[in-house]
Amino acid sequence: MKTNGRLIKKQKPALYIRIFILIEIILFLLFMSLDMISAFSNPLQNSYYMTITGTGILTPSYLKYYSIILCLGISILKCYKGGNRAVYILAAAMFFTAVSDYFLLLHPGNIIPGLISFCLVHTIYLYVIANGNLKLTFITASLRILAAVTIGLILKFTGILKFGNDQNMTPLVILVILYGISFVSNIFKLAITVLDKTKKDKECLFPNPYMFLMGLALFILCDFNVLIYNLDSFFNIGSSLFETIKNFSSVLMWGFYLPSQVIIVLSVVA
Repeated sequence: MKTNGRLIKKQKPALYIRIFILIEIILFLLFMSLDMISAFSNPLQNSYYMTITGTGILTPSYLKYYSIILCLGISILKCYKGGNRAVYILAAAMFFTAVSDYFLLLHPGNIIPGLISFCLVHTIYLYVIANGNLKLTFITASLRILAAVTIGLILKFTGILKFGNDQNMTPLVILVILYGISFVSNIFKLAITVLDKTKKDKECLFPNPYMFLMGLALFILCDFNVLIYNLDSFFNIGSSLFETIKNFSSVLMWGFYLPSQVIIVLSVVA
């Protein structure tokens, strides 16, 4: 880059940022290889798979969780090194992300706490996208909750969805709707803000809103694959083609998810 005729070198990321990226790449390659073996072959007959997972602490679920804890750790480290408001907000978002993944990865039977925590993550991101406007964040979050409850109750009492006798189904459906509304509206609002060429100030608390938008875009691609993977839980789909698509989705979930979280972190700490 040139300024006033002089060449200025672009500053390299700090050493701890480069180490963070390197470790994340190693973890990513490890669990992606294990996921592909699990999806497309018999893992019990694969010596590589059995060697890696045989310790009990290097299973795909644990490797994935380590990668998220690392995202939280680098955010906390940045706070310790004297971060600004954006860094503390990022650390809060990563904390609730780690809580969500604790339940969804390591205790998948407890999906409701994981969804609640993820809804909190997207409320924090709403605050970021609203450029720190607490009043706007509160009003928007309240309207989202009202919309999710209303839609959930309509689905229940009209019989569009079969809730059965499971008492957890109603709050689960409401949380899924709230999560979807929050995520889609967040990324839509951020995209409008970032892509508006008439604005010099992108009005976002995170210093690199373009990277933040990229991270959320990858995040939503992850959720799209989660939706595909779980389609047969709601619809009777009995085809070999769908099973192949489902296998690909099981791999692509985290193929998109970890890069999304790393990019979101880098949008603040890099």
